[in-house]
Amino acid sequence: MKKNKIFRPQAALVTSLVFIWRWMSSRKAFHLFGGLFAIIGIGFLFFLIVEKRSKPFDVYQDRYMSLGLNALKSEQYPQAALYFRRVLYIDPDSDRAKFNLALIADQKGDQKNAVAMMVRLSQKNSGNLMAPASFWLVTKILQSEKKITPEQRLQVLKLLERVIAKDPQHLQARLLSIQFYSSIQLLDKAIAHAQAIVVKHPRFYLNLAKLSLAKGDRELAVSSARSASTFLKSKLETEPTNIGYRISLVDALRIQNKIDEAEELLLRGNKITPSKLINEQLSALYVLRASRSDNDINQTISQLKKALDWNPKSIAAYQLLGQLVSTSTDSGKEAIEILEQALVEGKTNSALVHTILGTAFLDQKKYESARHHLEMAHKLNPRMPIIINNLALALSSQKDPDLKRASKMIGIALEQAPNNVQIRESRGQIALRMEKWKEALSDFEYVMPVYSQNAQFQGELARLHRSMAIAYRNLGNESLAEKHDKMVIQFSDDSQ
Repeated sequence: MKKNKIFRPQAALVTSLVFIWRWMSSRKAFHLFGGLFAIIGIGFLFFLIVEKRSKPFDVYQDRYMSLGLNALKSEQYPQAALYFRRVLYIDPDSDRAKFNLALIADQKGDQKNAVAMMVRLSQKNSGNLMAPASFWLVTKILQSEKKITPEQRLQVLKLLERVIAKDPQHLQARLLSIQFYSSIQLLDKAIAHAQAIVVKHPRFYLNLAKLSLAKGDRELAVSSARSASTFLKSKLETEPTNIGYRISLVDALRIQNKIDEAEELLLRGNKITPSKLINEQLSALYVLRASRSDNDINQTISQLKKALDWNPKSIAAYQLLGQLVSTSTDSGKEAIEILEQALVEGKTNSALVHTILGTAFLDQKKYESARHHLEMAHKLNPRMPIIINNLALALSSQKDPDLKRASKMIGIALEQAPNNVQIRESRGQIALRMEKWKEALSDFEYVMPVYSQNAQFQGELARLHRSMAIAYRNLGNESLAEKHDKMVIQFSDDSQ
């Protein structure tokens, strides 16, 4: 079947001009002058024909595009595809038609073809559809049920940068860039994207403040939190019952160290719209105050009581009470009383309180009390590695040690948390008490590089060197035992 040709006015015009030039070149000047008016008339007539015939094709193209978009919106994909193919028949370079055909392919389950078309459009720097195609590819990667690989993360970031290069105000691309750069700790890049959107979208000033705080830029964090406060206060004036605005404003005030203002804001909010969220925020605020009490034990206890009044299940409050039990006799008694009262009233997670008390007594070398609470915690939560670890230590350290059970339990804990170096050290300490010197040394040697290279474990090094000295001495290696003895003295001095 013979294909109808489309009339292209540009090609016809060029052909006509070439014909006229050749014709004029073959005629004498006198004859040309005489036929000038005829030539002008023919030219004008040709122009009218071209103009008349060229207009319908633009009209058809726009009409087909409109019909295709309507069909796509109505999910009539076969009709939509037909109209977009007609657009491409008139204009093979129509990126909009190609983009819509890719969307239809995706809806029909032809992922391979859809992705291929979108990739081509995303690589076309001069095209208007480069940004939408790139962002479509990003969403496809993120929709995958599988965990994103490092290669995919890099691909997403490159695509997002292309979107933003074409459309700097693309909010979703900016927000995703902030999320991805934050996840890989490239906070400078995340902050740059946040700064690009806050002027037009001031609700994100708080995000910028938190990013700046994480980076350690206190000045930018406070100034951003101040801007966030201004925005959130204006919102809260018009929507006083909006808990989200109120809690976000509390976060902004906390960054500015305006704790009293934050407390007043939450108490006022509790009167307007009482909620569990506000209670938890008030509790967290009092825990923060307690942690900043600067050795004022009475103030610390007072704030922790308030924290537990507002949220009896506050893990942070119980952990701080546990630290008080371990470090101070006077405050420790009151902390123990508060924790025991929480157990009696049953307002909190009993396993958590037993774990905190048991661990505190273990640090104080009150092994019988430690064992009692850790046994209770283990019954309530038998699969928690830290509970099993601490109970094993209590069993191996009490007046009549149960080393066999302790060894069995620490093995279970290590099975559940094989990469936990503190549990690995605990196994070594139990082996040491069982006089299994080589097994103990094996665990200690494994732990030593981690402890020595991390500041959080510096306080454990004196004990570790002391244990290694004992093991080497019992294995007859006095030279290494003495070296570890010297390290015990060094780290004991450092900890004072």
